[in-house]
This record gives sequence, structure tokens and C-alpha cells, in this order.
Amino acid sequence: MRTVLIRTYLCAALMVSGGPAAAGEPVTAQVMASGALAPADIVVRAFVEPDARNRSVEFTVSSDDFYRRSVEQLQGDKAPRLSEVRYRNLPRGHYTVQVIVVGVDGPRGHVERWVEVW
Repeated sequence: MRTVLIRTYLCAALMVSGGPAAAGEPVTAQVMASGALAPADIVVRAFVEPDARNRSVEFTVSSDDFYRRSVEQLQGDKAPRLSEVRYRNLPRGHYTVQVIVVGVDGPRGHVERWVEVW
């Protein structure tokens, strides 16, 4: 029973929250993991504040032995507020998750989160 409680706690610890971008913040992010044990899937959600200058949102997941990057094009203030990427079968490790909103003049906003996969 104790093992089940520890694993449940670890799964809950893998969810790093964020919510819709607050006024003035170009981006916020939420990271959710499917489980505590490798191989694990994670979902990264970016909440992007609509702005005519927005051109893309970049998602990066990296550790000492793993690197993935995804880029989604944005249509300025007409783009959806939510962008989502799923990374499957991540091996054991400590991951840095970055979400960057890029505008016409370069980066406009940056969020960094961390996830541990056991």
C-alpha cells in the first residue's frame, strides 16, 4: 500500500501547472506526465496571449541524453490561444521543458518547467 501511495504522489508531482496567459504575459505553460515510470509520455500546453506580432511557438524538451524540439506557426492575433505538443516514451531522466513565443522581432516570451521521469 505504501508503494502505491508513493507512486501516486510521484505522478502528481510530475504535473506542473500553468494556466491561460495573464494580461501582459505573452505565454504560460502547463506540463503533464502520463506516469512516473519510464518510458513516460508528457504533454506540454502553451497558452499564448493573442498578439499581431506572434509568429511561432517553440517547444523544447531536453535532458543530458534526450532532446526534442517542435515549432508551431502562429497567425498573429488570429492564432488559437492553446497550442499543445505530446512527447512519447521519454526515458528516465530530469527534463527541462521550455516554451518560447517568437515574434517579428525575436523572442517575446519564455517559460521553463522541469519534469522528473523515474
